[in-house]
Amino acid sequence: FTSVSFTKTSNAKSSNKPFPCPTCPASPHPNTDAATSCRSSLKTTFSAKLHSILGWPVIHLEDVYPGWSGLQKASAAVAETILNPALPADERGYRRWDWYASEFAEWVPTPPDSSLIVEGCGAVTEANLAAARAIGDGNAWGVWVELDTQTRFARAMARDDHFEEHWDMWAEQESQHMAKHNPQQLVDWTINVPEQLTWKL
Repeated sequence: FTSVSFTKTSNAKSSNKPFPCPTCPASPHPNTDAATSCRSSLKTTFSAKLHSILGWPVIHLEDVYPGWSGLQKASAAVAETILNPALPADERGYRRWDWYASEFAEWVPTPPDSSLIVEGCGAVTEANLAAARAIGDGNAWGVWVELDTQTRFARAMARDDHFEEHWDMWAEQESQHMAKHNPQQLVDWTINVPEQLTWKL
């Protein structure tokens, strides 16, 4: 990636192993990367780039939020149903939220026996990272993507003009999540994204 600053978080608890890379030997056991931050900060873009390099399936929490007030429920679902080590592998997954119908849709199973990327606001909590480590080879990486508020707002409005009426409500949910879980202190890497971003592989 160019024009992006990667910062190793010194007090991260997730893993002592280096972040996965295209030249690293493949692990025979699943790993998990969880990318989180505030809305419209390029988490999805970052996860898509990782997917294109590593080939890991991506679970987007945007498909899990049960509506505009559902950040906390989707965050909890990561450890409770998506990555729950107490469940048989074929029972892990989530009920997709249909944003157009404003109701739950089909059940989406978690890809079995595969390294994963879980992306979205609320992805990183101690419970979620613990679940990720438990179902794989013990490794899970947390990533925080940092982008200034003005740019995030502009990106959100360009992507979805319905977002404006929900912006403050979503911000409050983010604040509550960060106060409770402190994800910035749990992640292994912080990505500081400038206003003008160019991704290159």
